Amino acid sequence: METLEELKNKYKKLQEEKNNLYNKITALENQDKLSKFTVGECYLDTRQDNLIKIVSIQGNYVYYICLDNFSICRENSCLLYIQGWKKITSKQFKNAYLAVMKDIQDPDLGDRIGSNWNTVYNSIVTSVNS
Repeated sequence: METLEELKNKYKKLQEEKNNLYNKITALENQDKLSKFTVGECYLDTRQDNLIKIVSIQGNYVYYICLDNFSICRENSCLLYIQGWKKITSKQFKNAYLAVMKDIQDPDLGDRIGSNWNTVYNSIVTSVNS
């Protein structure tokens, strides 16, 4: 029968082995996710209802231009938390970018039903879902 001290040492070694395996798995998962993204690619973020164009990838972070119905901004996300991104074409992103710019510059936008963004965004969602 093993002594208490031997069991504690055995447990400690198993914990270390578990941590090492976890770190290796995490590194491989990050490598796999990183290989799916390239600078210049564009995406529809189905969870946030916005459009994304990747401008930089550094370490575990993706930096991108983010478009939504009323703004254009630069944001970043950790690779581990990216979910629901569907690839779109650069032309679709460009059309959405121009639509947002047009909407931002239109002082009477609130007076009309719909916007340039809505038209372009809906066509992108339709093309991605088909």
